[in-house]
Amino acid sequence: MFVYTCAAGAKARVRHLIRNRYYDPHSGRFTAEDPIGFTSGLNFYTYVRNNPTDFVDPLGLKTHCYWAGKTRIGSWETQTRSPLSTWKFEDARVENDPTEVGEGVPYMTLVCAWVREYYIEVYRHVLYLDEYWCESDCPHLRWRWYGLHTQTTNFEGGPGGEEKTYTSMGVPVDIEPINVALCQTIPPAP
Repeated sequence: MFVYTCAAGAKARVRHLIRNRYYDPHSGRFTAEDPIGFTSGLNFYTYVRNNPTDFVDPLGLKTHCYWAGKTRIGSWETQTRSPLSTWKFEDARVENDPTEVGEGVPYMTLVCAWVREYYIEVYRHVLYLDEYWCESDCPHLRWRWYGLHTQTTNFEGGPGGEEKTYTSMGVPVDIEPINVALCQTIPPAP
């Protein structure tokens, strides 16, 4: 093992060169990617899949894993709604009996109705348990490694229909007839 010290301001940091990459004991991880790439898994900064009590890789280069199969664990569906149009004003009405607010001016609630069309996409997700058989350079060292992955497919989609929402504001009672332009000042969020 070789030790390399690099000064960072007033604080010195010690890194250990372990075969093919540097290890930072302060953070408890390697500071360089594993040279064997995806063979070591999705995280390039681990050592033997973060399980040194069960696995070893003395040269830091050879962990061989072979895919042994997968088992379906479960599945579920999700759906998303995407608008096909912007909100369009549909209707306005006044609700509630007049109430006095502030300086004795009677107010009522103006409710504005908005509509838009939307599109639905349905996704199917399947969770799998993958099994790998692994071996290292050390003779007689073999183990199984398991991982999870999700497969997602968009299997259905189409027009979902029309959705409706409402916005409201207080207006003085003396506004007659209802001014539709007031609704344009309070459109719904996109």
